[in-house]
Amino acid sequence: MSTRISEFTDSYSDDMMFLTSLRRILLRHPLQSFAPLFLDATLSRLYAVMLVGNVENAIAQEFDRNSEPKLDTYLNANVANATKVQALEGFLQERLSASVDTSILDDYLAIKYLRNGIIHSDQRTGAQAEYIKSHGFPIDSRDLTLVHLKRMARVDQSITMYFGMSRIIEVLGVNADYKPEINLPSSPVAEDESVSAPYSLREFDQIHRRNLQNTAVSWQRFRSKCPPDSAGTLVSRLWSGEHGSESLDVQSWGESAEYSWNQVVGIASESGQRLFKDAEHRADQLARIRSLAVDGAFPRGPLPADAYQAISEVVSAGEGPGDEALSTLFQGHSPLSGSQLVESYALGYKAYDLTTSLGVDWIWPVLTQGASNSRIELVLAFIDLCELGRSWYMAIEHHTSFEPEKLETHRREVIAMGE
Repeated sequence: MSTRISEFTDSYSDDMMFLTSLRRILLRHPLQSFAPLFLDATLSRLYAVMLVGNVENAIAQEFDRNSEPKLDTYLNANVANATKVQALEGFLQERLSASVDTSILDDYLAIKYLRNGIIHSDQRTGAQAEYIKSHGFPIDSRDLTLVHLKRMARVDQSITMYFGMSRIIEVLGVNADYKPEINLPSSPVAEDESVSAPYSLREFDQIHRRNLQNTAVSWQRFRSKCPPDSAGTLVSRLWSGEHGSESLDVQSWGESAEYSWNQVVGIASESGQRLFKDAEHRADQLARIRSLAVDGAFPRGPLPADAYQAISEVVSAGEGPGDEALSTLFQGHSPLSGSQLVESYALGYKAYDLTTSLGVDWIWPVLTQGASNSRIELVLAFIDLCELGRSWYMAIEHHTSFEPEKLETHRREVIAMGE
């Protein structure tokens, strides 16, 4: 017997989650402009279709478990929709009684009428049209708004919660008189205030990181069409214009990536910026982090990564515990003092945070613009940060060694290009 969640339970859950996320994603998209008036109507139409499918899948799943007569009535194709929803309400009332908000089921029937009209391209008329209007929904689906989308989300959340609670009560064998209090989470649909708010620095950071990831993918795709030479050799051929107009394309990627990386660094903390800009400081931290694995200077117990930063800041201010006390946080016999060990783990995390979501491949388009000293230094600093971050991660995980052969290969290639 398969232990996987059933196909439609799983997929409808994903569909609802993505649909409710789309409003915020599309209206905050930095490169596109969508009119909320039309977007809200579109999302509401899609949500209505998915909502009814999600509820009817839950009904079918429940009926397969217990052959409940009221659910059988709902699933009968020859039964009118109003009767179906009455049967559903009766089932839920039996299981949950006072916990069921009957207005939710009333809205569900209106949405089901709307959904049928959307699916069958059939305008609602007569009693169904009156029912839809009497419950505050428009007959014309183009007139659906954010208010309707949020009501649909509440209906979906409520009925999903009702079925979940019903199942829990059944499995636990709770007394029939038990009336659970059901509290819904906040609406998953983004409000206008949140989608029109200024971008945060964290969002700008994410935008620039995505650009670096896109640059890496574009480079990988370009390189797959070229002879299997080293990255450095391919960059040299691009300098010579051997690839014609493609050379200009790759250079434009590099210009974009270089700008984005500088923005990522600019948004980083002061200690993160110093790691990137101060070569001597970075080399010192690299030497320390490399020694951690050799000396087995691993943390004795799990601490949040940012805890090391907090401790390091307190120690730097001349406060907090001394070196001897700090040394007890770590195993092994490191020649580093307790405060140096804490600082190494704090800065290693900073390097990891700067580089963890980024591959190395974006550096090569940057170099196709020319091997100036500033670009060579930028790329070498990034490679150092990658090693520092990955070594930190290995130490946190108590791995005894980290052999950065690929990073060292990249480092040698870049140095050779600058000579």
